Amino acid sequence: MFPDWTDFNVANFGNILLEMYAFVGDVLTFYQDNQARESRLLTATQRKNLIGLTKLLGFRPAGARAATAEEVFTLAAPPAADVVVRQGMRVLTASVTEPVAFQLLADVVIPAGASRPTATGTLEHSEPQDQLFASTGLPNQVVLPATRTSTALPR
Repeated sequence: MFPDWTDFNVANFGNILLEMYAFVGDVLTFYQDNQARESRLLTATQRKNLIGLTKLLGFRPAGARAATAEEVFTLAAPPAADVVVRQGMRVLTASVTEPVAFQLLADVVIPAGASRPTATGTLEHSEPQDQLFASTGLPNQVVLPATRTSTALPR
């Protein structure tokens, strides 16, 4: 087809075609390897693929849960009265650039006169959820702009 073609000239049209075919082959191999990896339970990384594979085994994985952490609240001196840290209080991580907000799941009480004024509480990292609209399930439903309701964390 191209009897004069040699691979000595980089700007040759034949080299451009060769590089293009190599690139397309590389991309197709990447996608093929990705699909093969996602078809096995031990190597799958995407949640939807894991759920599909576990359904084949009759297993239903647990749903998504918020991250939790244990936090120790400490006072510098023994308190004269009970100190209550209220449920829902926001606690931020020490990260300077982007601190992560956690909220307290239950009241934490440091008793009055405690020699070691500490108490442990459980925190949860949960994002506020906005409900933009609610569907009735009927055909031809129209969604009108409305005020947004937010379940933001208490400040």
